[in-house]
Amino acid sequence: MSGDAASVAASVAARRRPTAVAHLGQLPEAGSFVTADAAGTALLVVRQDDGSVRALANVCRHRGARVETEPAGRRKMFACPYHRWCYTRTGAIRSITFDDGFAGVSPADLSLVKHPSAQAGNLVWVVPDRSTPAAVTVPAEVGTGTLFRAATLEFDAPWDAVEARVGAAAAAITPGTFARWSDGYAEVVSVRPTGVRLDRTAIGFWLLTDDGAATGEPQARWDERVARLRAAGT
Repeated sequence: MSGDAASVAASVAARRRPTAVAHLGQLPEAGSFVTADAAGTALLVVRQDDGSVRALANVCRHRGARVETEPAGRRKMFACPYHRWCYTRTGAIRSITFDDGFAGVSPADLSLVKHPSAQAGNLVWVVPDRSTPAAVTVPAEVGTGTLFRAATLEFDAPWDAVEARVGAAAAAITPGTFARWSDGYAEVVSVRPTGVRLDRTAIGFWLLTDDGAATGEPQARWDERVARLRAAGT
């Protein structure tokens, strides 16, 4: 297989695998959200009013702009910055600023596209190609851990090379998602190809502790962990 063909095959495989995109600790109440890019798919993960979690395409149905541009937060509704199309937390269309060209169109056809998702180990998993995530077995230390801190790192580097470097120092949960234990903390790292050509890399990083009452880790130790991941991305 040529290098180009192998790269295409790897990218297709990345779009078909379960990918961790959020931790439930980042979604503490209704309207809490996290945005993520997984294998070229822009996602908006939202805690619903009934306590469930929904993964939506973070793509406005009008002109394809990102509906939510912040990495995380809480909203009553989501408004596209381009023409202010507004969506509810479920992704349903709420209002259209200029609707002359959409008379007779079903609101369901204008809602944000829903992505199948699953929860395992307090992580939210999606498959970028919108297939249903397969069952994921998560180590107990991850499933019982309390979110202590989270970060997303982005790199102009090939994702498969970054994935190989991260995986060399951690245990694989699924292809692309890894766990590592040190100093009483569990580190969960999700390596995701990003960009239109999948030529960039995002790392989702969640630091967990079994002690829900923990008040903090020295900043220097957090910086060391982030620096190690940045080194993997260069």
